[in-house]
This record gives sequence, structure tokens and C-alpha cells, in this order.
Amino acid sequence: MKKVGVKAVLISGRTLQQGRTSELGKLSEDYLSSVAVCEMDANTMEVLGIHEGDAVRLETLLGDVVVRSKLDQNARPGVVFMPWGPHANTILGSETHGCGMPSYKGVPVILFPAPDTSVRTIDDLLHLSEGGI
Repeated sequence: MKKVGVKAVLISGRTLQQGRTSELGKLSEDYLSSVAVCEMDANTMEVLGIHEGDAVRLETLLGDVVVRSKLDQNARPGVVFMPWGPHANTILGSETHGCGMPSYKGVPVILFPAPDTSVRTIDDLLHLSEGGI
């Protein structure tokens, strides 16, 4: 299978669905479904050869993570969105450059289809992080 990557700019932030599902518990399936996603435009999905709900791997200079793809009809080509949470945190840095807030917007990313890869649970991500929980 040909490895096709698409360069994009990653924007992250909070969503209403994320807020609603966090009330059910951050280890719940509903919360996982709300934060382990990457929203993108139809053209990006077409170039990657994926459909909504398919696994997609995002790579930054700090690491990579697999999440589910989500179509956003209003997304601009070359810009993707991820809700803040454990999955986004694995590829976003903690460096604040003296301002007190990490860079959660405008992060260069490369997207790849990940057909044979599952999305890690939040519990799995926590145990993979340095020191675990």
C-alpha cells in the first residue's frame, strides 16, 4: 500500500460535545469518541483515500497519534481540527515560549491513512505516558 501523506496545519480547541461527554467521565467511550477525532475537509479525505470514521494518523515533530477522521463541511483545505484532550496532547508540545500557554494552534502536521491501526483508549494513553498514572 502506498503511503500518502497530506501536510496540514493543526488547530485545537474545546468543543460542545467534548464538554457534554466529559460529564460522563473522561474514561468513558462517549468522551473518547468526542476527543479522539480529527476534523478535515472532503478534499483532504479524498487525497488520503479515507472516509468519515476511518483511522487517520497525525504526525508532528513531537510524535504521532491515531484518531478517527471526521468530515467538516466548513473546514478549509490544509487546516485540520482536534479537540483538546489526551490524543491531541500526545502531538502538541508543552513549551510556552515564555507566554505561559503552549502552542495549540498553527501546528504543522502530516496526516496518513491508518487502516490497520486502532485508536488507543485514554487509559492506554495515560499508561504510555512517562510515569503512567
